[in-house]
Amino acid sequence: MKGLSGILASFRLKDKLILAALVLCTQNACVSAPPTRSTYKTPGLSPAQTGRIYDECLYEAKKATASASAKTSVGYRQFELYNMCLKLKGITYVGDFTMPDEKWKPILEHCKAEARSAVAGRPVSRQRDELQEDLEVSCYKQKGVVYHQ
Repeated sequence: MKGLSGILASFRLKDKLILAALVLCTQNACVSAPPTRSTYKTPGLSPAQTGRIYDECLYEAKKATASASAKTSVGYRQFELYNMCLKLKGITYVGDFTMPDEKWKPILEHCKAEARSAVAGRPVSRQRDELQEDLEVSCYKQKGVVYHQ
């Protein structure tokens, strides 16, 4: 019975390269990277309003970059336009971070609850919403979330 080296020796070079690529692809497919998440501050906006604004700005950014030349980094340019549009509508980009769900979910729940309780006695206002979101982001950072832009 031939071992793996004996089987590989019987393949042509082209076949060996294809086999090596398949082995690498299947090995890499088993390893999943944690998701990268973007954080935005959306003070005073309901989830419905925020979703509508995200959709509008994505549409505008895609429309603006649809005819970009091949020399332009379309993905980066689209991201810049998207964030500029959001900023004009009151949504601020904080940054991106990469973290597995099982680590992120407890941090998210803890920081949201902590920020909610910190502003609970204040009257409903945009300033209160801004403070709450600032406290959430500060808490995320204290819990190990590292933002990159």
